[in-house]
Amino acid sequence: MVGVPAVSSRWWERLKTLCPERARRMLRQVLQAGLRSSFQALGRFVASHPVFFASAPVLVSVLLGASFSRYRVEGNVESLLVPKHSLAKIEGNLVDSLFPVNSPPGFDPCLFLDSVPACLTILPALATSLSATVPPGL
Repeated sequence: MVGVPAVSSRWWERLKTLCPERARRMLRQVLQAGLRSSFQALGRFVASHPVFFASAPVLVSVLLGASFSRYRVEGNVESLLVPKHSLAKIEGNLVDSLFPVNSPPGFDPCLFLDSVPACLTILPALATSLSATVPPGL
């Protein structure tokens, strides 16, 4: 800062030991003056560019929100966990082609499992309700 004499570290240590309250007050005044001048400069800069500081948050929000246009929910867990060209994927495709599962829409495999504590079944679009199947004894 301009006009402030340089303070040696020995002088500051001696001041802290002799008058701790005065040292704290001086430190607080220096910090307050520095923060006041920096926030005044920041306020002047924001006040001199109002269009930028009014439109920049809107522009950033629109750009970040545009990524939701490509958002989709992946329903196939296998595609998330198994690498595309792994042996497990190739063998799974081979088994699916040799032994196709002939299950009608709305088929609930949880009805045949006694060890599953609860299953949530989403019915076809004509019936707009959810049914929960809970095995007896729970």
